[in-house]
Amino acid sequence: MVLVDQAPRHASVAALIAAEIAEASFHALQVPPRLVTALDYPVPYSKPLEEHVLPSVERITRAVRGVLAA
Repeated sequence: MVLVDQAPRHASVAALIAAEIAEASFHALQVPPRLVTALDYPVPYSKPLEEHVLPSVERITRAVRGVLAA
């Protein structure tokens, strides 16, 4: 399972969902849930810096491939 959220990892709904699923279905998971979230920084005003902080297609693709490879 890969969860994507634009919120920072430690303040995201994705983290809560991952915890709930892991708690309820730990035995059914083959790999731990992966989170792709914004970095734990305030979102900057600059477009290039914003793109660095928020989840990207590359980071999402890497997470999905990591889950599929396990």
